[in-house]
Amino acid sequence: MSHNSREMEKQPAENTEEAPAETGPAYAPPMPEKTLLARLVYWPYMLIFLGILCFFDLGQRIEIALRGAKAEVFYTWLNKALVASLRLLGTKICFEHESKLDPSKEYIIVSNHQSMLDMPLLVCVLGYLRPRYVAKKELSRGKPGISIRLRNDGSALIDRKDARQALPEIKKLGKRMKESGYSAILFPEGTRSRTGAIKEFRPAGFTTLAKAVPEAEIVPVTIEGSWPINAYKLGPIPLGLRIVVRVSPSISREEGDLKKLLQRAQDEIVRNLDEIRSGS
Repeated sequence: MSHNSREMEKQPAENTEEAPAETGPAYAPPMPEKTLLARLVYWPYMLIFLGILCFFDLGQRIEIALRGAKAEVFYTWLNKALVASLRLLGTKICFEHESKLDPSKEYIIVSNHQSMLDMPLLVCVLGYLRPRYVAKKELSRGKPGISIRLRNDGSALIDRKDARQALPEIKKLGKRMKESGYSAILFPEGTRSRTGAIKEFRPAGFTTLAKAVPEAEIVPVTIEGSWPINAYKLGPIPLGLRIVVRVSPSISREEGDLKKLLQRAQDEIVRNLDEIRSGS
């Protein structure tokens, strides 16, 4: 491979709408086509999407004022409504839960990250675990329906550029998990992929949380097919997508080495991505 080819692969997908496909495990699939019909329905759909966010944002504010940290109802229905709205675009969604998890235990849920709707998808399949998030602090402001939740549910809001702020926040989340029986969701890639190609998992946040909750098992979750939702910054969203959310069996902590555990989770997700994309 030439030097120029390597440089092209290194360019972030966010800087271009037509990023080149990557090769290797869980390579980037072809970019979806911008059809005329998808362009026509995009903005009406986005108005519906925004309406859902604003309606449930108001509901959450009222519920939080009445119930505090126990407020769950409007947030749960927000996520169900957002996922259901995708069906207006002909999206087919498949949840694959290989083994039921014990809601009385704490889990660290490790997922790849493809789109802005990954959080709703995960809540729909794993909401019974009452998951909290390790999320960038920018999400705590200006996001209807989402920011109010993150500021009030005990999630860890971190500055990804400031370890002195981020790591203590993650430790606090671990303490809350042990006290309240929450689970936690992490996206170790650090940012979503606009091309569907998985990025290398960053260990810092994961290892900090895993040390804070040593009894928590690791659950790899694979999301495939949601990346075209954000493939184009200003739309449209392709019609007729197929999204799969696969929850793998939990990984025991017996191995001990946290970086190896995270690598096992990443390997499982890469394997699932390849299986789903090949139709296995």
